[in-house]
Amino acid sequence: MIKTTAIAALAPCSEGGHQFVVYGDSCSGGNPEVAVEGYNFARVNSVLAHLDPMPQFICFLGDNIVGSTNDYNDLRRQWHYWLDREMAWLNKSIPVYNMTSNHNTYDVESELVFREMFPNIPANGPSDQKGLTYFIRRNDLLLIFVNTSFSGFSNLDGCPHVEHEWLDRVLA
Repeated sequence: MIKTTAIAALAPCSEGGHQFVVYGDSCSGGNPEVAVEGYNFARVNSVLAHLDPMPQFICFLGDNIVGSTNDYNDLRRQWHYWLDREMAWLNKSIPVYNMTSNHNTYDVESELVFREMFPNIPANGPSDQKGLTYFIRRNDLLLIFVNTSFSGFSNLDGCPHVEHEWLDRVLA
């Protein structure tokens, strides 16, 4: 039996501070072609699983899965693999705030699948991006997750875009 040791986590500098982890780009999905990424992601998750104390929440900054497929059943399979296998270590009481990315949401259908996989994402983003762009307020902390590659921006020729009017309202 392998003995696991707790790993001391950095603590907030002041009482009432926030303790969280930011990571992403696992490109998971149970695909043998990305075995190295899966191995590396499992190692990172192993470290996170031993943090003491555990984070209050996690911000996952996209590219959770390989994605980039027109087979949307396979896309769902990749998401289920990521959620049910790759992230199985995580205590379900710790929220994970997921962000869109070029592997996660790359066309209208993949955006629908993202919303399907994460139905609890707040619908407080721009009217056409609900469940893709959103914000979370945790006491004095404001977290904003912006979808810069929304399919509705097709006239931008792949250039990133931020709905600045919505962002200005949130920041105000």
